[in-house]
Amino acid sequence: MWLAQPFAGPVAKTLRSASFYADPSYNSQLSAAAAERLIGNRRLAIAMIGDGQVPRQVCQRLSRAAQDVYVTIVFRDEGELDTYGCSQLAGSGDERFGETYVVDSMLGKGIGAFSDRPEDAVKLIVVGYDVMAGLNYLPTAPPPREFRVSAPDQLLALAALLAVLTGAGVLWWGGRRTGAATAEHLAYSNSRVDQLAQIDAWLSAAAAVILRGRLSERALLARTATGASAGSGDGQPPPAGDGEPVPPGAEVPDTDRGRRYDRLVADYTELMAQRPSLGADSPDAEVAAFAGRARRIAALASELAD
Repeated sequence: MWLAQPFAGPVAKTLRSASFYADPSYNSQLSAAAAERLIGNRRLAIAMIGDGQVPRQVCQRLSRAAQDVYVTIVFRDEGELDTYGCSQLAGSGDERFGETYVVDSMLGKGIGAFSDRPEDAVKLIVVGYDVMAGLNYLPTAPPPREFRVSAPDQLLALAALLAVLTGAGVLWWGGRRTGAATAEHLAYSNSRVDQLAQIDAWLSAAAAVILRGRLSERALLARTATGASAGSGDGQPPPAGDGEPVPPGAEVPDTDRGRRYDRLVADYTELMAQRPSLGADSPDAEVAAFAGRARRIAALASELAD
């Protein structure tokens, strides 16, 4: 692996231990730490490469650096951002070409609108990943981790075992008290597990509404293209009306529903970036505050679903 390092390239070197890489040309517009927080514990890596790098060549160097991870390569094409799918997930060969093509298309959809806002482009990819994970096209489990126990840790474990054996008699006399404390701790743990499960359910409900909104947008774009090609006799697209497609270039009214949908996407992305840090040991106040926010976006999603 050391011999391969000089030939791996900056993207592979970075993604070997991180989930985000950005060419120096993006540094003034994007914080790598912020992007890492947005990606969180997903089995996803994003590489935003410079103008002199070829996406296909970059992808070929990632087979070992990003094993069992879905990599989205972001590049500039004539000044606009575009994506190149580079799945390193197990079993993503020719037999799953159709599924891989769907994922590549969905994660890169609409990214050109954020050419001057790389951080929003990362948010779009993260939301797309969650949508496809909800449809079982992408894994929801975190990336695999390899744990190796060092010699000092083994000695500490042995010392702990000896301490337990030495104090077995003392613990026996205090068994009744210890049992009561353990039961109380288990009850608290079960309550926390239920809280986290409810939070995940609220976030899943919001993701479902976001998916429906993206699919509706895709259908609208298809109708728009059909209406524009049909056009009128003078070559102009048909006027926009109730139920009619919006012609290209026309300004779409900024409705209250649209603003609420945008707020739902933004709030969902922010919460999903913070969700991996929430666990059984998190303070009660932090979990309660997070649950309140998740409940509010679930309520907003329910309103938008009606």
